[in-house]
Amino acid sequence: MIPADLILKTSDYLLRISNESDADFVFSASRYPGFNDGMQWDPPEHKDTIIESLKRSLKKWQEGEGYSFTIVSRDEEAQRLGRISIRPGEGTDVWDIGYWTHPALQKKGIMTEAVGAILEFGFTQLQATKITACTATWNKGSEKVLLSHGFIFVRFIEQGFQKKGEWVSENEYELNMEDWNPNFSS
Repeated sequence: MIPADLILKTSDYLLRISNESDADFVFSASRYPGFNDGMQWDPPEHKDTIIESLKRSLKKWQEGEGYSFTIVSRDEEAQRLGRISIRPGEGTDVWDIGYWTHPALQKKGIMTEAVGAILEFGFTQLQATKITACTATWNKGSEKVLLSHGFIFVRFIEQGFQKKGEWVSENEYELNMEDWNPNFSS
């Protein structure tokens, strides 16, 4: 069992369990036009929806069915920067990651560093043999993060998920334990 007080540390950030105090942060990110376009969830109408989602994440953590972290700066402000999660994927010892950075803070290398920490957590603490991720085909920023850590392209998924009644195509990537370079982790 992974303790709820676990904090993953990188040189610049802390990854801590997501909780209800993150609701305003998540809600503010979801207000940016286009922010949710590459994600399976739609912008919530009310903050209460986010609180319920955060409660479900905590329950999954307690049951070992997924681990959601909020990324915060290591300075005294402990500014919330984004979120990252790792959950069981398809197959034995396969885990899947998903992540986002607040739109006001993107393109600063935050997620590259956070993904390094989540890979180390996945391969060492969860004993993953493979970690996968999918990105909307147009999301070149997320693709770049994955490729920088050694992920390889696996397949194109024409009908990845639906958004406003339209299919969003995705690319799937994977990283096997034997190909993981822990020097990417901070």
